[in-house]
Amino acid sequence: TDHTILCDASGGAFTVTLPAAAGSAGLILTIKRIEASANAITIDGNDYDAIDSFATLAIAGGSLGSVTVQSDGTEWWIL
Repeated sequence: TDHTILCDASGGAFTVTLPAAAGSAGLILTIKRIEASANAITIDGNDYDAIDSFATLAIAGGSLGSVTVQSDGTEWWIL
């Protein structure tokens, strides 16, 4: 039921795993970093689900970046 996932990596690097693309056609998620520590946040497709043909994405430490993705029912695409 989430649309925006707020991420705080000040306590250490971690991974956000997306739900399975197959059951999420049309779902749009925004992963937003809310602090600028040096710790990375990794975004991982569920099992073998790709994200724009990549296995993972990262929001680098030291930034307040965000990534918005949408499932087409087969994989995730960066919007």
